[in-house]
Amino acid sequence: MVEFEPHGEFSLSTSGRVLTIRATGAFNAEACKKFFHDSVKIAETGFYDEPWGCVMVFKDWFPTHDSIDILKEVNENALRNRRAAIAIVVGEALPKQILKIILGHETHIFTDENEANQWVNNKLIALIRAG
Repeated sequence: MVEFEPHGEFSLSTSGRVLTIRATGAFNAEACKKFFHDSVKIAETGFYDEPWGCVMVFKDWFPTHDSIDILKEVNENALRNRRAAIAIVVGEALPKQILKIILGHETHIFTDENEANQWVNNKLIALIRAG
């Protein structure tokens, strides 16, 4: 199998119990592998020890065909590691059906990042209150 250089860029940051992922460009399999590796580093900090939420900002992002299965695996890993809520901020270029294919569960899609953050934080608060 031919290995390529990672295409697409991403950044990961945390604030409280929310992981924010920003991704741009055409995301190939190699970029997904690097993303998965970097997300494991966050796990090593203990972030995944309690329920957490995720805001994905994908305004200028598109997965290539070779990345879909890896992204599904990343999503399944996040679910196993106590991700309780996910909100996605998209631009017009990304077909929402692709996100449904990758995530395969309740996905909330927004065009405004502040609204996405508020939704995730509210879900986490409700989860904590429910005990």
